[in-house]
Amino acid sequence: MSPTRRPLLHLPEEDVLMGSLKEMCVQENELEMAKTALTLKCDFNLHDAYHILDPRHRGLIDNHDLRAGLSAINVHPTSE
Repeated sequence: MSPTRRPLLHLPEEDVLMGSLKEMCVQENELEMAKTALTLKCDFNLHDAYHILDPRHRGLIDNHDLRAGLSAINVHPTSE
């Protein structure tokens, strides 16, 4: 005769454990998707910003270039 084995967890505890494991899997998947989305984003750096402000590639930026460049990225400065 084999001895009766007691389950390690009762049914409500097992449900909580399974729910927690499922939530961990969902969160891990969301984290991986966020990492992938981040790696696919364009790298915007100072060089790129300068080209927005100096579209004619003169090597300098005057007031008109600054206003036009900021307007291109929806920033509308006032004279103040």
